[in-house]
Amino acid sequence: LDPPSFPHEPMGSNLPMLMIAAFIVTLMLGVGAVIAIELLDESLRSPAEARKRTGMDVLGFIPEHNEATASENPDLQKSVNVLAARLKTIMAGDPQKEKHLVCVASAGRGDGKSTTVKLLSRKLRESGLSVYPVSPNSTGSVNGHCESEDDGVYDVNPEYSRASHISELLELPEGEPAIILMELPAFGENEIPVSLLKTADTVLWAARAHSVWTEL
Repeated sequence: LDPPSFPHEPMGSNLPMLMIAAFIVTLMLGVGAVIAIELLDESLRSPAEARKRTGMDVLGFIPEHNEATASENPDLQKSVNVLAARLKTIMAGDPQKEKHLVCVASAGRGDGKSTTVKLLSRKLRESGLSVYPVSPNSTGSVNGHCESEDDGVYDVNPEYSRASHISELLELPEGEPAIILMELPAFGENEIPVSLLKTADTVLWAARAHSVWTEL
């Protein structure tokens, strides 16, 4: 065996190449993570994504806004105008019907049902239509989420899930409003009023943009 030998001069370090390699690997990992997150993200990030994942038509969207300055928010007003116009187009498909029941539902609290009913009521009233907003008295407040004492409020009790018509839950006002906008309690927290939904002319499903769609 040959005896061990030692270099007469120190070998140069390959540190620059190691740094470049580390940078490339880190960059590739970062890009891969971003792509993976995008592929695994099943949230309803846009109307197009919501239509694709739910298989339902998207009537419109309502951007986040400050309630105090809602009337001065052009993006919000534009979105509500589109929402109201599309709803009126749906109702125009049955011109013989004098009264339309529109139910607004969601899977959980905070999905925007109250905001949708409130903004749609204002916009439809501005266009000259008779609108009667109805909200559940599930918060314990006297008027639920209603803006006016003239708006409808119903109790969420055992009779609610068995109701087959809105008149079983509250007394409708005289004059027969053209549109009844009925906010339903969160489906994830209450029994679904199947019979009542069958009498609705239109059912609007409200969902936050970051929520993940799952079948009920």
